Formats: sequence, C-alpha cells, structure tokens
Amino acid sequence: MKKVLIVILIVILVLAVLTVAGLLAYRHFVTERIMDKGGIKNPFVEKEPDDFEEPEDPGPIEMLDGDYTYVDNGMLLPVLAGTWESTDGRYAMTLTEEYQILLTLDGETVLEDTYNFTYLQPGNVYSTDLFLSKTELTQPAGTVIEHLYHEVSDSDENGRVVMVLMRDSFDTEEIEFKKQ
Repeated sequence: MKKVLIVILIVILVLAVLTVAGLLAYRHFVTERIMDKGGIKNPFVEKEPDDFEEPEDPGPIEMLDGDYTYVDNGMLLPVLAGTWESTDGRYAMTLTEEYQILLTLDGETVLEDTYNFTYLQPGNVYSTDLFLSKTELTQPAGTVIEHLYHEVSDSDENGRVVMVLMRDSFDTEEIEFKKQ
C-alpha cells in the first residue's frame, strides 16, 4: 500500500511539474510574443444602436507607408492625360483623366480600355507602371501589351510612355510615345 501511495504522489508531482512547465512555455512563446498588448479590435463588429457615438473629426488624413510614402496619382495624372504619338507615327494613344485609354494603329482603333497606376511620393520616381484590364490588341492578331509604363525624361517635362508588345512568335517590340 505504501508503494502505491508513493507512485500516486510521483505521478501527481510529475503532472504538476508538466502543468507549470506548460503554462510557463505558453506564457513565454505565445502571450509575450503578441505585439499589440491592448488586443486587436474588430472594426466589423456592429454596435448596438444605443452604443453609437458620433465620431470625432480626424482632420486631414495623410496616407503613410513605412518609408513615409503616400500615393499621389493626382500629381502624375495631368502629365499622363492627353494624346501620345509613337516616334514612328503609326501608333497614337489617348489617356484621359477618367483613366480611359484609346490606342490606334494607322488610324484604326486596336484597344479601348481603362488603366490604373500607383504614383508614390515623396522621392524621385523615374518610372511608373500603367496597368490595363485587357492587353490583347485587335490588330495585328495575336499581339498583346506585355508592359506599359511612363518614364521621366530630363529633356521633356512630360517624359515618355513606353509600350512593349509581344507577338504570337514571342518576339517583342518596344514602342516609344511622346506627348503631342
């Protein structure tokens, strides 16, 4: 009987040590590693009607990134908006302030679409990608726009727009546009 009590006491002691060790490990590896000590608040929880509080006016909001950058598409949009003509005169591209693009080849429309971009400030931005929702041209068949971007130029305040086309045969052609 005495041996059974000793075994039970050892088992209880081992369980107590394991429980304390588990709690300490949980505290160390989980609780103390959470960075927001106040807890995360769910912004999607609906409040009861009596809990509604009038929000305070936050004032001017400045969208910041970790490197003090912010999106300022309004700064580049007036530079982009307008008619751009390719250096060989075959292509013409019209970009509007409503984010519409019209691309013509020898006077025939080959693409009507919308575009978007992200122009980050402050800092020196030398190139900004323009993204289209569709990239396949109606003429020549099997041609897609692989890359479209605006590039700053020292010689021209409007810079240039560059379009890289890829054909079915996987050969590419780079077309440079100047603003008219």
